[in-house]
Amino acid sequence: MKGLILAAGRGTRLSPLTDSVSKPLLPLANRPLISYPLEQLLRVGITEIGIVANPGNRDALEAALEGTPARLQYIIQPEPLGLAHAVGCARDFIGDSEFVLLFADNIFLQPLETGLAQWRELRPAALIHTIELEDPRAFGVAVLDGQRVVDLEEKPAAPRSNHGVIGIDIFTKEIFSAIDSIKPSPRGEYEITDAMMELVRRSRHVHSVPLLGPWYDTGTFSDMIRAHHCAMDMVPHFELAQGIEQRQTHTVFDVDVRPGASLLGSRLIGPVLVERDSEVRDCVLEEYVSVGADCRLLSCHFTNVQVYPGSRASHLIARNALIAPGLLISADGSLLPLDEHGELAG
Repeated sequence: MKGLILAAGRGTRLSPLTDSVSKPLLPLANRPLISYPLEQLLRVGITEIGIVANPGNRDALEAALEGTPARLQYIIQPEPLGLAHAVGCARDFIGDSEFVLLFADNIFLQPLETGLAQWRELRPAALIHTIELEDPRAFGVAVLDGQRVVDLEEKPAAPRSNHGVIGIDIFTKEIFSAIDSIKPSPRGEYEITDAMMELVRRSRHVHSVPLLGPWYDTGTFSDMIRAHHCAMDMVPHFELAQGIEQRQTHTVFDVDVRPGASLLGSRLIGPVLVERDSEVRDCVLEEYVSVGADCRLLSCHFTNVQVYPGSRASHLIARNALIAPGLLISADGSLLPLDEHGELAG
């Protein structure tokens, strides 16, 4: 079995963060987004993995993922013509194999083995994961008979069920002939839900597995901030590295500090991550704070905050926020400029 990760999205809703960094490489708890689906595949022994990229981000992805313990093949989607089109671009890579399809920007905790076990038992034409949503109108929606999918619709105005299709799928090569049979949707894209619906129309078995536990589609700033909590819970272990400068600083619970970092007169209450060459001075970092490399924090109090590499923050109190160089982003998506010292501008 092979893996396929769709990483060609432009991430326009996350501008200006994505103006200089490809969305799949945006940090989340000090790791690029794409590392999370990669890890899920590796955990179940899938090491032959295709990554669908756009022409502008292939080189950056390849550089960032160098050293991954897998055979990675990069596949270009030349135009943004939808998820089914992106999958279709991987036809030669997949060949006759079955494959797991994941999105580069989705974060979830449930192991893939849960769905794979049902796949091996039932041998359906496709297996999808769904999650019950209060308002599924922004998603593909599946109508179920038990766990069998009987209808699918992309972003319906009046959903017939609350089972959102979330992009954790297992397919045979039959999905490619289904993709060949569909037409663009009203928004001009080839929808993967339409291709799966084509399998249903052919009376093929499309099976649904409920996703248990948290799942995040990191398409907006608020999504990224919420997903940060989940990503921090996925950190395998915490440790204070040798050789860090630590004076008058108290650390509690799970605190991970990398070499070259400085902790001066601060209090860290885990889980907290501090990357290399960052300085934390006279700060309180408590409960789900990650600090990227080469940051400078002075007299700040943060709770559930992600600080991007190279950021400066001074005399800030923030909760449920994201800090990038020159920018403070709150949970409601508002962007507040920071001056060169990391203080709120104006």
